[in-house]
Amino acid sequence: MDAIIYIRWSSLEQTKGDSYARQINRCTKFCADKGYNVLETVVDEGRSAYTGENILTGNLGKLVERFERREVPEATLVVVEQLDRLTRLPALEVVGWLTRVFPTGIRFVTADRGTMVSRAAMEADQLSFMSLIFDSFRSHGESKRKSDLLLDSWQNRRNDVVEGKKRNITGVCPAWLRWDEEANEFVAITDPDPHLDRRLIIQRIFDERDAGVGHAIIARKLNEDGIPSWGVGKRKADGWHPSYVYKILHNPAVIGEFQPRSRRKGEVTGTKMGQPIPDYYPRIISPAQFERVSASKQVMNVGGGTKGRMNLLAGLVYCGVCNQRMIYLKKANAGRARTNPKTGTVTIDKSEGVYLKCSGAHRGHRCDHKAAFNYHWIAEAVLDNLLTSALRDVYFEQRSVMIQLADQLASARRELERFEAQAQTALDMTLDPAFKHDQRVKQRYIDVGRQADQQRELVNALDEKLSLSKGQVSPAEHLNRVASVRTSIDSEDEKVRDAARTKVMDAFQRLIDRITFKPDRTVEVSALAGSLGWQFDDKGKLVNRFDLTVGLHEDRLRNGLLRRDNVDRQDIAQQIEEMKKRRLEAL
Repeated sequence: MDAIIYIRWSSLEQTKGDSYARQINRCTKFCADKGYNVLETVVDEGRSAYTGENILTGNLGKLVERFERREVPEATLVVVEQLDRLTRLPALEVVGWLTRVFPTGIRFVTADRGTMVSRAAMEADQLSFMSLIFDSFRSHGESKRKSDLLLDSWQNRRNDVVEGKKRNITGVCPAWLRWDEEANEFVAITDPDPHLDRRLIIQRIFDERDAGVGHAIIARKLNEDGIPSWGVGKRKADGWHPSYVYKILHNPAVIGEFQPRSRRKGEVTGTKMGQPIPDYYPRIISPAQFERVSASKQVMNVGGGTKGRMNLLAGLVYCGVCNQRMIYLKKANAGRARTNPKTGTVTIDKSEGVYLKCSGAHRGHRCDHKAAFNYHWIAEAVLDNLLTSALRDVYFEQRSVMIQLADQLASARRELERFEAQAQTALDMTLDPAFKHDQRVKQRYIDVGRQADQQRELVNALDEKLSLSKGQVSPAEHLNRVASVRTSIDSEDEKVRDAARTKVMDAFQRLIDRITFKPDRTVEVSALAGSLGWQFDDKGKLVNRFDLTVGLHEDRLRNGLLRRDNVDRQDIAQQIEEMKKRRLEAL
């Protein structure tokens, strides 16, 4: 029997411990003892089961979706160390979740007790079901108790600081400060070298912004002056970024304020807890200057998108010189009227206003490729040439309908098997000399056979409906629905537009390897591990296209793979690599 091992732990700190080793060892030994064939190991690192994060956005949720789409071999078990590795939600929510996922055919088994958690097991053994409810109550209660204790601990720390009993809540502080154990307070990081004196750098940033200098120019000057960015290890940025300059300019920590927050896993800012604590940090900037600078409005033209218009190529675009990411820039003057001071002539700036430019060159950091590419021309070219292949059937499936139909189909097939078994029994009896002349047996065979035929028609009808709910349609119908999505990405309805753009972005992320912007102003798009490629000029015109899977049989296979729901990106790339090897061997 095939099995998939599922492993989870709640916090990233536990990554350094033995949680993974303990779980993988127990589950692997359990599978070996049972003779299970382990297909893969699915891991949720730093995902909470108490909040349901592993189900909603984690790999467990994605694994369930694979079962829904029938991408996992039938009868595969999911092996976990204990039930609480799956969920620590309240008991009723656990039952509700299992009720929703059972129709997919998924079955869980725990390595500690060998308990099977499936629809059949729950229906056959009510005692096991009650044990499941009890374990859910216990796990959720334990997690809630720990959470409450932790919240109380942090609240006590905040109260101690407000009352003057303690000087700090935690040693974590902004990058320009550090905790001084001897002085028992936060102090600014100073240095004889002005390039390393962070107090002076903060003051410089505020002075330049106060003089009207923009975030991007401030970041560029810092990079050009060779001032190293802050941070340690993986948290150290590659040079100064306008977005970080913006954060500094709007952080009240520069005037000594600290705003306590309660933050759940995955949240960036969290929820404010009480009033800000004054003089918690040393004051670097005067309150008057901070208010003046933070009140000055500058639209952040770097890294974001026009309101309601997400960058469809986000995360895929790279500079062909330094390999840094391209950034999404909005030209501030686009569409504005300009007056010639000499002639008084008024003209309208007709530029598109949105460009892609190397982030390094824009910040003056490690690159001189300063060319700007019109975003709309490149995005339209990618949509024209890749969207039909990128939007696979899975993007059009009706998830809730599919689950319901899958459940109905499974029940209908079981009923068909029952009728066919009864028909076979009746047939055997008609061939038995003892019942040869018994008209009741013959009639029974006819009636059951008719019921089996009707049930078979029902199975076929449900199977066809299930295929449609999975998004499986004819090539012509596929072109029509892709065209509909293409139209929706510019819809005036914000919800329709955002849903279409999110779908297209996800499809491009799965298909495209990268989009490279060359110094000769050409743009190269690579897909499927470099097996497919397109080259455009800077206006989006197709210049060249290559396909390393050329050949009638291979082309059919590739097109089929692009539309199959049960083959992921790695499988596609692996099969194409095998095609290449066979061609080389043949040559």
